[in-house]
Amino acid sequence: MPFDIDMEIVNEYGPNSLLLKAGGASAMLDAAELDELIELLATVRSELQPMTPVRPALTHQYVIETAPHWQTVRNPLFDGLIVFFRHSGFGWTGFGLPRPSIERLMEIMAPLVAPRVTMPESTLVM
Repeated sequence: MPFDIDMEIVNEYGPNSLLLKAGGASAMLDAAELDELIELLATVRSELQPMTPVRPALTHQYVIETAPHWQTVRNPLFDGLIVFFRHSGFGWTGFGLPRPSIERLMEIMAPLVAPRVTMPESTLVM
């Protein structure tokens, strides 16, 4: 980067805000403004080359949300399912899953939701 960006969470007798400092300028962003900036940056990033990798790098430490909230929406104009996942930092992100992707996910997930068969600790055989 041609210049450093300093970030600091501040609380001036109210809700937390983010203080950004870059190249002699500064900006104070509340949560809603930061959400707007994150969404804008994601939109801009989607238009830049090179595109984001098609597969995740297994050596990268991604921000993982465990047990995220999610919601599905059916759209009669789309042969599939719209799925929204909520990330505590990125907010709600939507994905349109076409029917073949849903079928493949169901195959992958089926063993995870199949009834568990437990063996008794001891059995008496006669």
